[in-house]
Amino acid sequence: MKKSRILLIFMVILFCLLLSACQSGKQQIYANYNFFGTTLKAVVYANNDSFNSFKNKCDKTLESINQALNEDIKDSDIYKFNNAKDNEIIEVSEVCYQLISKAKEIHSLTLGAYNPCVYYLVDLWGFSPRFSYNDNMQEPYDRDFDDDGFLPLPDNEYIEAFAALADFDKVKLNRQDDKYFLYKENSKMMLDGYEYYVKIDIGGLIKGYAIDVLTNEAKTLGLTKGYISYGTSSISILENKKGDSWELTLTNPRFTDKGKETFIMLPVKNKQVSSSGDYERYYEKEGKRYSHIIDASSGRPIDNGVCAVTVLCDNAMLADMLSTAFCVLGKDKTLELITAEYFVEKNIQVILTYIAGDKMEIYTSDIEYVNILDERYIIYKL
Repeated sequence: MKKSRILLIFMVILFCLLLSACQSGKQQIYANYNFFGTTLKAVVYANNDSFNSFKNKCDKTLESINQALNEDIKDSDIYKFNNAKDNEIIEVSEVCYQLISKAKEIHSLTLGAYNPCVYYLVDLWGFSPRFSYNDNMQEPYDRDFDDDGFLPLPDNEYIEAFAALADFDKVKLNRQDDKYFLYKENSKMMLDGYEYYVKIDIGGLIKGYAIDVLTNEAKTLGLTKGYISYGTSSISILENKKGDSWELTLTNPRFTDKGKETFIMLPVKNKQVSSSGDYERYYEKEGKRYSHIIDASSGRPIDNGVCAVTVLCDNAMLADMLSTAFCVLGKDKTLELITAEYFVEKNIQVILTYIAGDKMEIYTSDIEYVNILDERYIIYKL
């Protein structure tokens, strides 16, 4: 199938969690494969009654989030907004309103680097979900796969047009009493005889949001030991069975030798963690890597030397948005930005990996705890 010819490196494990102490007690595992194109896995330590309550809450919560926010479900808030034209007022759930409001805040905080309006750009470059499950080319800007099974690069005309369309300021919010609304303003674009309006892609925050909700539900039930992960990018790390830290290892974004699949090890507990980078989903053309992380300002995949960013904080959705934004911002702007009051007050910790010739540089706020497993990497304290 053509879809398999795009080089998508899905790491089997981004976060490998190893107990730092001998475990005892009853380990229970919950998994859900039905939502957001990846797997939710929770490992908790609990009796059967507490675990069954948690499992039921997980099923209901994920179904609720999916119904409200999945862009492919016709009655969802995101679907209705994305298929609206300018000035069509769309009533949405309070959850949707709050998530878009938070996205607006982080968009501003990161100088526009976090931008959920990259919907058309992600699709243009071949990274939207339809390329994973649908071979049917249906958009005016679609290209036929070449003889080697790869997707040709898009035309500059579409790159520039969709970069201009990726304007989050054109997404408006309104609240009236207990009702919440979204609408678009002045976003209409005509291109080759087709109308386009701004659309949003919340794939960069929805798994983190789900992690936050499920973590709170676990704690409400008294479940404070274990971890909850969504796919390979978002994870809530609680305590291990002994009440101590787990040992977190991160996937090496440029591993070439067996035994070097991971490159950083550090103890973590009671933190939400997100990693983004150019090493999970990408393809190569003429020796150049094109990843799924799109810089809305250029309309192109990131190409600034940053190959991985991990963010640790108290909120998984925030960590998701920031890890993506820092990949887009680049090394220098990120290192300058994270010294701002907002990041210091929230105790946001960052591990940024940067390609510097044949060496790899790691910038981290936790140098005393980080153990580097690959000698090619040089570590710097932020």
